[in-house]
Amino acid sequence: MRGSLLALALGLFVLGTISPASGSDGSVRFKKFLFEDFEKLYTHTEFKKVPGKSPVMTFYNEQGDLTETLDIAEMKRDQLNQIMLEHGFQTKGQAKAKDANAHDEV
Repeated sequence: MRGSLLALALGLFVLGTISPASGSDGSVRFKKFLFEDFEKLYTHTEFKKVPGKSPVMTFYNEQGDLTETLDIAEMKRDQLNQIMLEHGFQTKGQAKAKDANAHDEV
């Protein structure tokens, strides 16, 4: 399944309520990933808040078909970033470098 997920794939991130059971430290790490990494660092991502829902990360292929959904309520920031990289998402810095190299080759 991972092979069908390309760097150009769209990722839709749905955030629900972060339960107090996850602890304030867990909530802080999760929020840091969301507000400092997810949409600012990675290309082709979207955040959507759904009140009352547990946070999940969903992945779509180029055709817009849902390919995978992960429950991320208990995951740490470094785990979430690793998932993004494993699914082929580029950081905006990587995308810029790739575009600059493509223009150099012309």
